[in-house]
Amino acid sequence: MLHYATRKGIIADNPITRLDQEDRAEVKTPKSTREFLTIEEVKKLMATDSTKSDIRRAFLFSCFTGLRLSDVVNLRWSDIKQMGGNSYVEIVMKKTQAPLVIKLNQQALSYLPDNKGGKEVFDLPFHGYSNNINQHLRRWAKKAGLEKHINYHMSRHTFATMELTMGGSLYVVSKLMGHSEISTTQIYADILGETKKKTI
Repeated sequence: MLHYATRKGIIADNPITRLDQEDRAEVKTPKSTREFLTIEEVKKLMATDSTKSDIRRAFLFSCFTGLRLSDVVNLRWSDIKQMGGNSYVEIVMKKTQAPLVIKLNQQALSYLPDNKGGKEVFDLPFHGYSNNINQHLRRWAKKAGLEKHINYHMSRHTFATMELTMGGSLYVVSKLMGHSEISTTQIYADILGETKKKTI
């Protein structure tokens, strides 16, 4: 933020530059945190109706697939393939431009709407979609009795932590989420470790 403020002319110079190398080494980047829903909280949402059924379906679909909102907004029926009696989502992720193939489990399949001949799988609000969707998610979570301030990206974190909680390996979860580095997935394992410590 200090580098950014200096570049934008908000402050004249970056005070970090006045520190010597030893002092700079002590300035640590905080550990990354990821907010997620527990399995019990997901069950509460599953049991609660919503006034916007497509937002509800899309969010729960992401909880069971790990897809980002940008990928769900762009998901087409042509991206859902049938192979050997199984259903798969085959996309190029919008954020990373990396290809991703995910087998859809029964829970994910149950949140797909009926294909009524349209191109898009989910009918989500387009203009300012992130804010509109997040506002609706917060109302729905409150109705379900959840205290957390949820947003759509939390579904991706929820997917990762549920997979690891249920015994998925870091390598497999990393591949399912389309991470290029396993260290990114390791963050979720570390968070679960901290959560377990707090619970104990």
